[in-house]
This record gives sequence, C-alpha cells and structure tokens, in this order.
Amino acid sequence: MSQRTFKPENLKKNHMKKLIGLAALLLAASLSNAQTGAVMVSTQPQFLLMDALRFDIDLKVMGENHWVQVGPSFISGSDNNLFGSSYDKVNGVGMALYHRIYTNKERAGGTYFAYGPMAQFTRLSFIDETLGSQSQFKYGLDALVGYSFMPEDFIFIDLFCGLGTRWSSIDDSDLSEQIDGIGVSNNTWDFGYAGNLMLLGLRMGVSF
Repeated sequence: MSQRTFKPENLKKNHMKKLIGLAALLLAASLSNAQTGAVMVSTQPQFLLMDALRFDIDLKVMGENHWVQVGPSFISGSDNNLFGSSYDKVNGVGMALYHRIYTNKERAGGTYFAYGPMAQFTRLSFIDETLGSQSQFKYGLDALVGYSFMPEDFIFIDLFCGLGTRWSSIDDSDLSEQIDGIGVSNNTWDFGYAGNLMLLGLRMGVSF
C-alpha cells in the first residue's frame, strides 16, 4: 500500500473542527426529538489496545432504520510497544460520524450498512529524544457492514467489518522519513498511517 503524506497546516485543523461541529449539531438535534429506544450508547473494547477509549452514541434520525452514529475517541498512553511502535507517550482525540441503514425497516437491529468520515489528532513524544514531539493528523472515509442484536431488552451487541482509507500529515515533513522508520506510520494500526485498510470490530452498549 502506498503512503500518502502531506502537510496541510490550516486544512487539518478545519477538517477536525467541521467534523466535531457537525457531530455536535446532529447530536443536539436528535436528542431533542429522542423517543424511547431511539438512543444507544456503546463502547468499542478493541480501542484499548491502542491506548484509546471510544464511545459511540447512536441516534434514530429518519424512520426506524436510519441512524446517525457519533463516535468520539480519547487517546492517552505511554510505552506502547504492543504492535512495534516506539513512542514514549501519546495524547490525542478523534471523531467518527456514520450514517447507518438497517435492512430491517420494522425495527433497529439485524444487518446494516454504514458509511462516513473520521478524523484523529495525536501528539507523540518519542523514546529517541532527538525526534522530540510530533503532531499527527489523520482523516479518512469508512464503509461498513455489520450485524447487531439485543440479548436483553436494553443491551445490544454489534459486530462489524468493512473497508476504509486514510490520509495523514505530520507537523514536520523533514522528520517524516525518520518517523516512518520507527513504526508510527507503517502499519494500519499506527497513528500516522496513510492508505487503505480493513476494519473489524465489536461494540457493546445499552439502549434507551
């Protein structure tokens, strides 16, 4: 997979602000009209492997089978060499915004298709002090297919897979070659990865 890196200093901030603003607007509008069973809150445990917490809020927006998924993530950790990365500390935030369409029009649940954008900003400090600290911005698009079910009246489980693409930038292009060499943008799970990837995950949560 080819790497696509560039340095849009102002563009990356605008993308993040617009995505967060749109997510907040949709969240407020949907909550104001929420009915029983029209809100689901969940987490994705696989994010813990990447020093992150991910929370999803699903909101019914049109009929029974159209939902909006707002997914903020919070990143904070240190000494993560589980996947070969060599950073000392990391902090960051992310946001995903998906439109989900269930194939069953009578109720939420069962097979669905989802698509939408994501963005993530991280600040890394490295074990090698000569590299200092680096800011990385990543954004992309995802397309998912999944299956959700409710083993209890208020508990739901969601299994999904799909494809995505990522673009990334770092705050100092002079160090990009060194950063690639220490494993923060080589693999699909790296914070600075750019390229195509497969998605696979689990969500668990409650319905209101």
